[in-house]
Amino acid sequence: MTPFQRAIGSLAAVTVIGSLIGGTIYQSSQPASTAGTANLWIDTTGGSCTRSSSPAAYSDSAACGSLAAAYSAATTGDTIGVENGTYGDQSLTSGTKTLTFVGQSEAGVVFGQLLAYVPNVSFQQMTFKWQDAPASASVVDIRGSAQSYDHVTVDAQRNANVEGVFMGYGTAIDHISWTNSEIKNTQDAKDIESNWNVSYITLDHDDIHDNYGSTGSVHTECYYSQGNHQTITNDHFWNCYTMDINFTCSGCTLPPSWSITLQNDVFEQPQLGRRRARPHVLLDQLQQLDARHPHRLDGREQHLRQLGQLLRHRQQLRLRE
Repeated sequence: MTPFQRAIGSLAAVTVIGSLIGGTIYQSSQPASTAGTANLWIDTTGGSCTRSSSPAAYSDSAACGSLAAAYSAATTGDTIGVENGTYGDQSLTSGTKTLTFVGQSEAGVVFGQLLAYVPNVSFQQMTFKWQDAPASASVVDIRGSAQSYDHVTVDAQRNANVEGVFMGYGTAIDHISWTNSEIKNTQDAKDIESNWNVSYITLDHDDIHDNYGSTGSVHTECYYSQGNHQTITNDHFWNCYTMDINFTCSGCTLPPSWSITLQNDVFEQPQLGRRRARPHVLLDQLQQLDARHPHRLDGREQHLRQLGQLLRHRQQLRLRE
């Protein structure tokens, strides 16, 4: 496999440790154990949403019907088990309890959008998948500090302008971690975005991939980061559109202590670097030239020549098959 290409914006301090190569897939560690007992349980039908003072086995009649209902009934320090099933959109908007939500299995527990505005919550072994929430948003919207996600899948399902994960919209937060997780399938949006007011971000053993753009003029990447004090280790980025990661600080001033550590990550070549002369990109560029300068010919000849060469090359490949 060809060496990866990296594009880094404004950087104050970056530490790169270990080997950064294309072609190696890091295996995630074994998932956390499913909660055989918990203080509260969630299932798709819900029940009395009754808390047990000591962890207990699942009881259908005592289960809650949503993350919010369980959060309301819980006491700080509780573990909340989630039975397999497909659930709707979820929101945790107020409170400061320290809680852990543990799914029966990562693939089996499927939620819609998550609004995680509270601090001190952990999510393990579950999936958040875009369903029917408003457009121009994110599958997971993080606005609370001290949140962790382990063995969590986030799938935007290629809905236009829907980000996978957004951290720090309108509020300063810190200590957000994603481990052993998968974030994927964005269209004209980022897989992950961290705002400038987010600090102490950890990404470890994550697969971040399949980030698409509809035209050559779209600028998007798997991870768009303005956050401070970041540790990005053992992650695999692939099939990203413009860049694997874009470290930048748009409209803000970098603090003297701004830092990033990259260690043992895999960055595969982005789509635009791997296939610079794709037909839809060239045609889009031609349309933009026509719109801006309808009477000018300069520039069109080169694009048309590139398009013709690409189409001839593809025809030759077909003839060899």
